[in-house]
Formats: sequence, structure tokens, C-alpha cells
Amino acid sequence: MKRAKKIILVPHCLLNVNSKVEGLATSPGTVRNVLDALLDRNYGIIQMPCPEHLIMGIKRWGQSISQYDNPFYEDHCRKIARTIIMEVKDYQKNGYSVSYVLGMNGSPSCGVSKTFLGDGGGVSNEKITFDDFKVGPGQGVFMRCLKEEAIKNKTPLEFIGLDEANPEGSLKEILSVLDKNN
Repeated sequence: MKRAKKIILVPHCLLNVNSKVEGLATSPGTVRNVLDALLDRNYGIIQMPCPEHLIMGIKRWGQSISQYDNPFYEDHCRKIARTIIMEVKDYQKNGYSVSYVLGMNGSPSCGVSKTFLGDGGGVSNEKITFDDFKVGPGQGVFMRCLKEEAIKNKTPLEFIGLDEANPEGSLKEILSVLDKNN
């Protein structure tokens, strides 16, 4: 069978929700409706690594953009982003269409237009609660680094946010972008 030569980049947790912070997964294994829609449209899939899991492992706790938005984590994300952009450039150089990045809105790392907001942490005797944390406008650190690396390398990519809390509504938005341009 002839290759469709269409590829989309997806967040790690789309294919493996087990990588998410404990208690945050909304699916048992994968976000199946989005995955099925991509496969039905003949997309090859590049699963981007989860920058949070790579640096802190599976036993990490939920953190907000204010906790991840620091030079050390940004450097970590930028290194991953550089590798991904090199892979994308290689595909594009060889006639493949790699035009889209799917992010996970609400994530402090992979949010495209929404991230996890709040201010927590501090001294060890402080009781940390997440009562004042919420999803709001903003971009995750990893998506920001990936976008900056794409621009720096003249590699045009369109970023689309998936709202895992509203997968059906989000899927309609994603498909409107993909179907409009293909």
C-alpha cells in the first residue's frame, strides 16, 4: 500500500495516559476517539516524549505552570524540542507532510492555549493544597519551546490543543482544522 506521507506529532499521554500524574487520566489507556480519528485520516503518528515524566518519573505530583516555568525545566524541554524539530525537518525534506502538533490543553507542559495555573510549594512545613489552582489561558513550557524551535528552524507547524476534559467537543475542533487543510 502506498504511504499517505502525512504525520502528526502528539503528546505522549494521548497514546499512553498512564504517563499522566496519578488521578488525572480520563481514559483507561489511550484517548481512543482522537487516535481513531487520526488513523482514519491516514496520519502517521510521532509520539513526543512526556517532558515531565522524563525528568521526574511516574511518582511525580501535579504542578502548575508557575512551578515548571523556570530556566532548568525550559532547558530540558528545549533539548527535547530540538530533537523533535530535527526529525520533522528530515521527514519534510523527504516529501512528507508534517504540519500539525497536537498538545494537551490544561497541561503546564503541553498546553497549547490553556495551562494549569496556580502558585504552590514553598517550605516543608507548609500544607500544600490545590484549591486555588485552575485551568486557564496560557501555553505550556514544552509547547512554547517546541514552537520557538520550529520558528528558529523555519519549520512551520500548526499547534492544536486537545481538551481531554471535553474530548468530543475538542475532537470536532481538531478535525475542523485537519479536514480543512487536507
